[in-house]
Amino acid sequence: MSPTTDAADTTPHRAPQALTDADERRRHREEARLIRTREAAARKDTAAKDGQWASGDRTPLNPNEEFKSTGDPLEVRHRIETMYSKWGFWSIPPSDLRGRFRWWGLYTQRRPGIDGGRTAILEPHQLDDEYFMLRVRSDGGQLSVAQAREIAAISQEFGRDTADVSDRQNIQLHWIRVEDVPEIFRRIEAVGLFTTEACGDVPRVILGSPVAGVAKDELIDPTPQIRAIIDRGIGNPEFSNLPRKFKSAITGTRIPDIVHEVQDVAFVAVEHPELGVGYDLWVGGGLSINPQLGVRLGAFVEPDKVADVWAGVIGIFRDHGYRRLRTRARLKFLVKAWGAEKFREVLENDYLGWKLPDGPGPEVGRPGDRGDHVGIHEQKDGRYYVGAAPIAGRISGAKLAAIADIAEAAGSDRIRLTPSRRCSSWMCRRTRSTTSSMDCALSSSRRSRASSPATSWPARASSTASSRSSRPRPPLARW
Repeated sequence: MSPTTDAADTTPHRAPQALTDADERRRHREEARLIRTREAAARKDTAAKDGQWASGDRTPLNPNEEFKSTGDPLEVRHRIETMYSKWGFWSIPPSDLRGRFRWWGLYTQRRPGIDGGRTAILEPHQLDDEYFMLRVRSDGGQLSVAQAREIAAISQEFGRDTADVSDRQNIQLHWIRVEDVPEIFRRIEAVGLFTTEACGDVPRVILGSPVAGVAKDELIDPTPQIRAIIDRGIGNPEFSNLPRKFKSAITGTRIPDIVHEVQDVAFVAVEHPELGVGYDLWVGGGLSINPQLGVRLGAFVEPDKVADVWAGVIGIFRDHGYRRLRTRARLKFLVKAWGAEKFREVLENDYLGWKLPDGPGPEVGRPGDRGDHVGIHEQKDGRYYVGAAPIAGRISGAKLAAIADIAEAAGSDRIRLTPSRRCSSWMCRRTRSTTSSMDCALSSSRRSRASSPATSWPARASSTASSRSSRPRPPLARW
């Protein structure tokens, strides 16, 4: 054996060096070229097609449909935990980084110093920082004190003390490194939370009334229906490849408090003169550059059929939704094209197999029915709830921990997030007048703000939730 061969055999293998910025640019350009070539071939003679699966053609017609067609995006979690968290940010291919990662609540962050005017002229790899925003699901806006404290601890340890309350009743953390994601997943899931399908072309977090189970004017507590939808659809490959995101909401209050007009599907509590309390069904709402208010189908949904109807509506979106153009891929465009009558007909005949009874519409709010639950309010059990609205939803890990302390001091294990202007709220479990107890809680909040004025937030009040005792939760729901 030659000396050269001997030397090669005895030299220890070196770990591959991190990819340079130039390597990443070359890889991105090559992948983009291949995708464009495949797309051009796929789109040949299909200019009039909208990419509806129900038409029998599943040819991917844009880059997002291309990467979704190669496998369930939820499978990326295995690569996050076994590969990317060990090899670092620059080992992540673009289709995972800017695509499949969202199925687990991860978005890339923009590099500091890049204003919005430059985003259209820079390539993605020039925009992306080496950190992520992580969205934690809290369906119905429900958090326990222990869950809030764990998110606060993760924020302070891994997210530079960031914690934003979103108008989807989530908490979002920033400055997350891919190397830390497996440990964050482990700790979040250990307290019964999860990030599954918090982003992506999937059923997003389910909005729920933040005063579910405690509101004095509540017709029905929607918490069991929220759990049933989670069990049926979240993390289910049957619904993990939609044309675009799918937003759901459900409330049991007489005056809707979950912005039902701008959801893809919404269930609003009503009282049927013959069938009792159930839900009025709305579909096809949405905002963005083509805003459209949701449409009432005039159908009454009994509580034990909510999950089935939800699955039917999202099934229509999956099969008939427009996939060719991302700008037309929301359910609202299909509803606008079909109209309420056809949508209900397809839902009943093709997806449910039974007719939904006609039902009344929800009660219309009056001036003063804000629905944000700001203030101190009496519950139906004689106790009181109180909350505070952070400015633009921006808090911090330290403040979230303080909120948990205040809720616990007031005798509550329940913290609730609302969809109204990014409000945060919690319940105070008191059996007598709250004059002294609320003063105590709010003064504690003021003392906390005085000790850290740079991160203070106003002590306006906003609402919260369920007085039910804790009980085992279904494994998928992870409450």
